[in-house]
Amino acid sequence: MKSYVQWLTVVTLLGVAAAYEPVKDMLTKTNSDKQVSFQVFKASNYKSEVYDSTFVNVHITITKRKKHDVTQIWDTTFTNALLKKFPEQGKAVVQTVNIPNVSNREHVEVKYILTYDTKGNTLQLQGNAEVNEAKLEFDIPI
Repeated sequence: MKSYVQWLTVVTLLGVAAAYEPVKDMLTKTNSDKQVSFQVFKASNYKSEVYDSTFVNVHITITKRKKHDVTQIWDTTFTNALLKKFPEQGKAVVQTVNIPNVSNREHVEVKYILTYDTKGNTLQLQGNAEVNEAKLEFDIPI
């Protein structure tokens, strides 16, 4: 009988330990909305003739990540724009993306890839940011 009570105690403790994390998540679950604002602008004047045939693609992806689960929230590409035609920093349009219902266990990540193309020669640069607060504002200088 004593052995039975000991095994019952061990099994009960294991069951409580296994259920603790999901129950804790359910009880402390607080969802909030996040906002990502960014602007794409040229970082230099690019007046030299070498930039007359330089194009740039800007690919931006926003994802939500919870442990190993990744959900794509937003994805866009500004394609084949002439580098000289991008606005300067003070004149760039700000793009804002709202991300609803982000739990306190999820992380919102922003990644971007800049692809420069000059007469078939390409160069890729990438960057990223993590949304830790309710609002993230960042610049993408090209």
